[in-house]
Amino acid sequence: MYFTKNHPDIELLKFDHNTEAFEALKDKRGVALAHDNTLLFAWAKENPGYTVAISTLGNLDTIAPAVKKGNKELQDWINKELETLGKENFIHKAYEETLKPAYSDSVNPEDIVVEGGKL
Repeated sequence: MYFTKNHPDIELLKFDHNTEAFEALKDKRGVALAHDNTLLFAWAKENPGYTVAISTLGNLDTIAPAVKKGNKELQDWINKELETLGKENFIHKAYEETLKPAYSDSVNPEDIVVEGGKL
């Protein structure tokens, strides 16, 4: 959506599945690929000759828990837990244990990790 909105002059290829998008890049139907950076970091590592040239582009998007509207008790609990986990650097530790092996040292954890619910 970033390119459609901000660069309507660029001819875009659009695909329904990730595998189709990556195949289009590999078989040179496309010259570049914009996608979720967490996916691109791992894919580039597994596909020699490709690199993630820009680690972030456009608005920062995150994955977050959802709470039914009006459930303030649960929302407050989640926010407090996120703050506590942030003080413990829980997400950074989880990154080191789970994602770093997939990404290697070529990825800056700060490009992926949101600690304590704070952007």
